[in-house]
Amino acid sequence: MLSRSAARKILLALPDTSEGAHMGHPDFRVGNRIFASLAPGKKPVAVVKLSAANQTALLTMDPDAYSLNGWSRMGWTNVHLDKTTPTRFRTLAQESWSAVASAPRRA
Repeated sequence: MLSRSAARKILLALPDTSEGAHMGHPDFRVGNRIFASLAPGKKPVAVVKLSAANQTALLTMDPDAYSLNGWSRMGWTNVHLDKTTPTRFRTLAQESWSAVASAPRRA
């Protein structure tokens, strides 16, 4: 199990990460682009951007720990923090950070 506070520390430990906010909840950015957020609500949920292949694998592997949201077609994936480990979340956070940090900027 992972708390929101522990997830926040993992996210902020990634290089050049800053915390901001949008739509009433915290987000985490690299190069002023969002790579993760902490969803509002009673259940602790983080949202990370994953490759389509990794998103599909996670949903198949453990549908209790991972789920889709309204932005899932773009890779955004819910991570139910009470159903994952710090090590697993750190790996997903790093993947999301890397995908956003290395993506070309839109014109």
